[in-house]
Amino acid sequence: MNDKQQSKETLVQTKAQLADEAQSLAKLNELSARLWASHSLREGLDEMLAGAIELMGADKGNIQVLDQRRSILTIEAQRGFEKEFLEFFREVKAEDDTACGRALRSARPTVIEDVDSDAAFAPFRAVARAAGYRAVVSTPLVGSTGLPLGIISTHFVSPHRPADVSLRRIDLYARQAAGFIERCKAEEAFKENEQRFRAIVECSNDPIISKDLNFVITSWNLAAERMFGFTADEAIGHPIRIIIPPERYHEEKEILQRIRNGERIEHFETVRHTKNGSRLDVSITVSPIRDWLGRVIGASKIVRDITQQKQVEQMAREVEVTGRLLLVQDEERRRIARELHDSIGQTLAALSMNISTVRREKRNLSDGAASCTDQSDAMIQQAISEVRTISHLLHPPLLEEVGLPSALKEYVAGFVERSKIQVTLDLPSDLEWLPKDSELCLFRVVQECLTNILRHSGSTVALVRLSQTAEQVELEVADQGGGMSLDTQEKFSAGNGSGVGLRGMRERIRQLGGVLEIQSQGVGTSVRAVLPVRRLRNLAIQNEELHR
Repeated sequence: MNDKQQSKETLVQTKAQLADEAQSLAKLNELSARLWASHSLREGLDEMLAGAIELMGADKGNIQVLDQRRSILTIEAQRGFEKEFLEFFREVKAEDDTACGRALRSARPTVIEDVDSDAAFAPFRAVARAAGYRAVVSTPLVGSTGLPLGIISTHFVSPHRPADVSLRRIDLYARQAAGFIERCKAEEAFKENEQRFRAIVECSNDPIISKDLNFVITSWNLAAERMFGFTADEAIGHPIRIIIPPERYHEEKEILQRIRNGERIEHFETVRHTKNGSRLDVSITVSPIRDWLGRVIGASKIVRDITQQKQVEQMAREVEVTGRLLLVQDEERRRIARELHDSIGQTLAALSMNISTVRREKRNLSDGAASCTDQSDAMIQQAISEVRTISHLLHPPLLEEVGLPSALKEYVAGFVERSKIQVTLDLPSDLEWLPKDSELCLFRVVQECLTNILRHSGSTVALVRLSQTAEQVELEVADQGGGMSLDTQEKFSAGNGSGVGLRGMRERIRQLGGVLEIQSQGVGTSVRAVLPVRRLRNLAIQNEELHR
């Protein structure tokens, strides 16, 4: 054969090989397309096995799936085998010298051309003979992570050595099959997670709402119905804006943009409104919803109603502001009292001394001038007394000098003298020392209560009782007057006391962690103030440390 003839023959062979290869690739594509058209893992495994047998020209075969936790292969699809074979190879380990065990260990295709001549296969030879095969090819199904997912084994009734091209084809098909298995498992996991998620959503006490990337609500649980007033039928399929105030629309756009980027948003505080238009302070946590391929397809948000929390925070701010105002008020009272005593009081004292000098010379005055001198002296003495009284009422000096009991005794004595109301003062003989803020608070309560009794009650008697235990100090101020109206009591209990004095007493007590109660049943009124002793002592210690 000359060179020209040899070249021609080589060309013919090459064309034949290429045609054969093209036909094989077409077949491989057809089998892969049939596999990926399967709707479930079970259906896919059967299709996968049929494709492998067809590609290899085998007589029978099986597919084993790997239990990753136990490292055990179990048969999930088979063709041509009886019960005995399936029972014997029900579980195969990597260390077993079966074809599938060797393929699992090496992560490469394993060929046993003749089970009768393969020494390592001797323990399984009798089972193979009974099953009617002499050769086996086991090809690993390797996932995208490089870890095996299972084994495809094809069996031949006669000794057989597949061509290299056949092994390459089954290897390519096994890669396609592994991808299919991964997709099915991912879809199954996604569906399981979705079912668990839906169960959690429905049982949750918090509203959980899902929406797609077009702002349309896709799920709405019972808690969302309770919070916002819309039923699931009224909400699902509608824009999420049904619960968003117009001035907050921009927030939703920003949130959705972050969700598209795969971000998770935690504890975002905002405002939402209900079906009836009322507004709620809420905290929302928003997470991306992904499909089984990991693509963001929507968002799920958990909503917490923090309206009460916001109200508490507002109250805390108000209490803080009120506390500062009361402190400023007390400081201003102290300053005015000092000014009255040191400035006006001293001026009146000097004027009294001057008028006394004039009075000593009144014999040289006319009768009218002498009379005016006496009247002036009396008015000066009255002014001195009133300035002293006002100064003491603004800020009792005994409170700082010798403590609450002495200050109360002096104040009550002066009140009795001015008002002619008989006041019984009941003080414990062993009253322990209290922080300055607490003593001032209790003194102001007594002061306000007795003033109210004088102005409003019509009572001729009053009681001031102070008691102390290891846990608390209690003050009671009571009268036997006309009592307080039910409307006023209800307003006070609701925190809407109509009088400035009542609000001031309550705020002073609340600043120190105590409570103020008012009871009146037609005849007489009782005001009860309770302060916790331990808290007061802690505050006192803190104040002392701050002033060191």
